[in-house]
Amino acid sequence: MSAQPAGSRNFKQALQWQWQDLDACAGQKLDRDHPDFAGFMALATTSGNKRACWNSWIAPHNFEGFFLNMGDMLVKSGDWQRARKLYQNARLSPDYAQWPFREVLEQRIRDAADNVVAFNAPVEPNAPEGRQIMIESSISCMACHQQ
Repeated sequence: MSAQPAGSRNFKQALQWQWQDLDACAGQKLDRDHPDFAGFMALATTSGNKRACWNSWIAPHNFEGFFLNMGDMLVKSGDWQRARKLYQNARLSPDYAQWPFREVLEQRIRDAADNVVAFNAPVEPNAPEGRQIMIESSISCMACHQQ
């Protein structure tokens, strides 16, 4: 639903679900104005239902990819300042240095304000990689699942 127009009901619902996912992973409501996940890193697990919140064998960079995707959604919604804060959570992962897409994230942090327009533009097949919301890019699955 993140590919839907930013003002659509489906997109807004998807963004709300993203916040709910973070709340479930944290075990409490995350501060929407200061979405810092550092205080919840000790909750990381590779088993049980909450393994979906973290990196695991099935998604070795799920944590990083989640924050990339959600940050992109916030940018698309026009909330690029909050997106920058959210993107930065991906750096908390102990696997961040090995994540093949860390430069994509760093570029997103730098270009967040400019990407509001880019992420809301019609998808072009040959658009530069950094100018497309994650779900519309070639890394939409790999950001979480690639070793």
